[in-house]
Amino acid sequence: MKLKYIFTLPLFFSTVACSDDSPQTPDTSGQPDNSINVEKTVTIDAGQSFQTLTGFGASDCWAPAFVGKSWITNRDKISELLFSSEIQSGQPKGIGLSMWRMNLGGGSAEQGEASGIEDKSRRAESYLTDDLTLDWTRCKGQRYFLQRAKEFGCQSIVLFSNTPPVQYTSNGKGFSNSGGISNLKDERYTDFARYMSDVAKYYVNEGYPVTHISPVNEPQYKWDSGQEGSGWTNDEVARLIRELDTAITSAGLSIDIL
Repeated sequence: MKLKYIFTLPLFFSTVACSDDSPQTPDTSGQPDNSINVEKTVTIDAGQSFQTLTGFGASDCWAPAFVGKSWITNRDKISELLFSSEIQSGQPKGIGLSMWRMNLGGGSAEQGEASGIEDKSRRAESYLTDDLTLDWTRCKGQRYFLQRAKEFGCQSIVLFSNTPPVQYTSNGKGFSNSGGISNLKDERYTDFARYMSDVAKYYVNEGYPVTHISPVNEPQYKWDSGQEGSGWTNDEVARLIRELDTAITSAGLSIDIL
């Protein structure tokens, strides 16, 4: 099937007068109208595919954590704009996101000023506590948007990590001073992988469509300040992926690794 659309694009040309004085609008009342119409024909072949998109998504880094927790009067409308696929009187009520990336924060928010991250909006909560148990009451703002994504029928939840939890990092921070290598303690690879798998399993059991885990974010960058993050070498990424695959399999989850 071929669809044909004709677009009429008005092009406007104007003369601008410049002087040493303040700008003046020229008098063009006696001049001819120089605007012209250009007609373009665009043909779309709906039967020809060039690629397949897995989904249309966005991330909850960073503002949704604060909006969902504190901006009570506006968060419902904002989440509708993000997730609704409903058409009302010919107008969409939202952009209909089909994928939602949820940040598995490193715990710099719990550290506060001691986190070393000056911008509060670049700190993030973690489910992992200092006694290495999981507190599911944390990340309230993120959990709000996750719930709304589920209510609106979002098809895919992607859990992603900028940094391992601060309890597992070499410097005890959510950012790294190790340059392009991992800030994860060498003895904590299995623990970090199991943590991500445990969070995924919890939400799967709660009825959320968790389809992917992305354990590493922008590994080539030196995350030495400003926000949570860690560098990773290729060998370190490969090691973590193998550990995560083992953890996911042991948990009986059907989840892909990004």
